[in-house]
Amino acid sequence: MFSRLSRVATGLLAAAVAGSLLLPTAANAGPPAGTAPGVQPTPGATSKRITLVTGDVAELTTNSAGQVSARLLGDEPYYFGTFDGEVTLIPAEAYPLLSAGRLDKRLFNLTELAAQGYDDASSDKLPLLVTGSAATVRSTAAATVRRTLPSVGSTAVSVQKSDAKTFWNGVSGPTTFKSSQLSKIWLDGRTHATDEQSMPQIGAPTAWKQGYDGHGVKVAVLDTGYDAGHPDLAKQVVASESFVPGQAVQDLHGHGTHTASIVAGLGTASDGKRKGVAPGAELLIGKVLDNGGGGYDSEAIAGMEWAVQQGAKVISMSLGGLPSDGTD
Repeated sequence: MFSRLSRVATGLLAAAVAGSLLLPTAANAGPPAGTAPGVQPTPGATSKRITLVTGDVAELTTNSAGQVSARLLGDEPYYFGTFDGEVTLIPAEAYPLLSAGRLDKRLFNLTELAAQGYDDASSDKLPLLVTGSAATVRSTAAATVRRTLPSVGSTAVSVQKSDAKTFWNGVSGPTTFKSSQLSKIWLDGRTHATDEQSMPQIGAPTAWKQGYDGHGVKVAVLDTGYDAGHPDLAKQVVASESFVPGQAVQDLHGHGTHTASIVAGLGTASDGKRKGVAPGAELLIGKVLDNGGGGYDSEAIAGMEWAVQQGAKVISMSLGGLPSDGTD
């Protein structure tokens, strides 16, 4: 099943990740892993170097035909595999901890690391989440603590890639992992704002192409008001009124602007990527919740009455109160 390499320690089991096998590879044993012997690199190939949590440097190469290969620079043995089109490379010394569930698989997923901007050309730091003793993490000089997360028993740290080997030696030794002071190291992955999927998921673009974009319909949004200066709403609002004494319709809470944009935002601020469901509709904005997000039944009722008088075909109220049996 596996070729035996002298560089791989005797007894080190072949890695199984996501149900697929990783092949043991000697770092300097010929061409990059995944490349057939004797095959010359294709002109136009691009490479990215990625420093791993172990301090080892991996090289991810994509040729002009889109074929991907990877290798570990230096003399250390490693395991290599491609799963669902993503390349994973694991230094042999990290495999026992990975197989024990104490290292996040994403720490060795070169495809994902590059996609998140963690290659060496894009970032000189590796952000991690370390689960276990915060004191142990703080005692590791190579890591900078960014914040503690008590609810999940973890500490967010950043490690300079130039110090990654020092960090790894500090946390992978007998006084940390082996004594359970640290239970796991995770990649602190990147997050990003997203709303581009919601409209396609509900079929809105198909409806727009058929002419159903809310044109000619007045929709009243009764909430915390709206941001009158927001480019997504500036042209959509045909009438507005506040039913909260002493407060203008301007939204100082945010919820009203959010809900109004979902209904009929133009997507101007995002170059059309985050349009509302019915960008052709006209908006009536009634402020029935104050800038703290609270209000009275009477203010909501007044807002509904106003909306009907203004010709609203739809009234949207993303708000609630105490349960009622409906008889009031």
